[in-house]
Amino acid sequence: MIIVNLANTWPRVLTGELSAASATLGEWYNVTDEAIVQFGDVVLGNYRGEVVTAFDVTGFHRTRGGLVVFKGVPSQQFGSLVGGPSPVRWKRGQARPIFYLATESLTGETSAVGAPASRQQVVVGSFVLTVESDGTATLSVPMGGTVTVVSKAA
Repeated sequence: MIIVNLANTWPRVLTGELSAASATLGEWYNVTDEAIVQFGDVVLGNYRGEVVTAFDVTGFHRTRGGLVVFKGVPSQQFGSLVGGPSPVRWKRGQARPIFYLATESLTGETSAVGAPASRQQVVVGSFVLTVESDGTATLSVPMGGTVTVVSKAA
């Protein structure tokens, strides 16, 4: 899975100047063929820490300048992540707008490449549980979902 930061292009989507697909799949710098083979099954668009798009990759091509343009369709499997927290976090001032994440990590507890190893995240259905190294946990619940908390017996 490739997660792209749409900080520069998503405002143009919000004003109608650019499509969500173009912003997410559009021209990306310094993406190797090896990274596409290993991680290029899905592209998620991130804006301000939230997943705003999810596309299954059906192909790609390179521009004359070497930029990668993905071809894709809205993801059936990962579309439920749209509107929820991004599975990765960018640090302020981080220049690279791309993270690579093993797709399996959203159905297990593998850490993201480039993300702190002390952070774990799992997606079950449309529920996203993130556990930080400091012991805090965040559960993102889909609209209309419910959560029951049962305390562990002493």
